[in-house]
Amino acid sequence: AAVLLVLWEVDGIGLDALPLLDRALRLSWAVLRLRPGQKARYFDMCGKDDYLTPVGRIMGIFALNALRTDDGSSVFATLCLLNHDCSPNASPSWHADQGRAAVHALRAIKRGEEITISYGRDKSNVRLFRTYAFTLPPSEEACCSFR
Repeated sequence: AAVLLVLWEVDGIGLDALPLLDRALRLSWAVLRLRPGQKARYFDMCGKDDYLTPVGRIMGIFALNALRTDDGSSVFATLCLLNHDCSPNASPSWHADQGRAAVHALRAIKRGEEITISYGRDKSNVRLFRTYAFTLPPSEEACCSFR
């Protein structure tokens, strides 16, 4: 999968451990440095949320789409296109020895079957809607809590 955006750790500290303002500034600066086509792809990962500030939108996209790598977090444009399923047939992972992300099948996938991943197994429909703007049929919802 092609890397769209990479944020490296600072002195061995992951991006999540940095103060919020520092994270926002580092992430905003990284997005602003993208080439025009890459920047458009980055912003296409999220709807036009008028209520979000530009920095809020940048951080939200990263929070929902970043994959942890061995030396930071990265956004992979192709991986971000995979849909959620409670019983996914694939899982994304980072391969440090190859310096790339890959999607691995968790079971045999039939020709024409959609490749899906899990956005989190224990998320209620409330959480899925609030975070990703979709819900699951009640029979597929993993839990009924507000986690």
